Amino acid sequence: MSNKNKHILTIKQIYKDASAIYRPEIRGIAHDVYVVETTNGKNICRFTNKHTSAHTVWVSRQLQNIGLIVPDVSVHKLDGQYIETYPFIEGKTFHERLIAGMPEEKRDAVYKQLFDISHKLSQIPYNRKFKTPIPLASKCQTVLFKLLGVKNKKIYHTDLHAKNIILA
Repeated sequence: MSNKNKHILTIKQIYKDASAIYRPEIRGIAHDVYVVETTNGKNICRFTNKHTSAHTVWVSRQLQNIGLIVPDVSVHKLDGQYIETYPFIEGKTFHERLIAGMPEEKRDAVYKQLFDISHKLSQIPYNRKFKTPIPLASKCQTVLFKLLGVKNKKIYHTDLHAKNIILA
């Protein structure tokens, strides 16, 4: 049985009312991610490992505590697999908008918001267990700092990149 088939069977154990399960159009590279449609709306299922899932939950809570809008993350362990679940956020990603040719003034406004978010992220206290905060490792960081002419790189979070930022 393929990984995809195993994942679908696992997802059906979590979401018994799943009417559709599919991969997102824009995929990440590190983890297997699925969109799950249910009677209550869409959700994301992300297959990961124990440490990553614990870290994701911790970061999600920290971001909520400093006032950023992030989905509530739950973790399920089934058949030795760790699955993060959270509500699907409607909208185009920053990545999709950039590809579509976002107007310069809109792009500048997004970068300003990212800068504000990065400042909030830098407020998260250090956590020895997860070695957080840790430097932002993303393509977005390079572009953001170059456009804003920032020298002091005090942005923290490993998963802030153009494919994970939803623009309404």
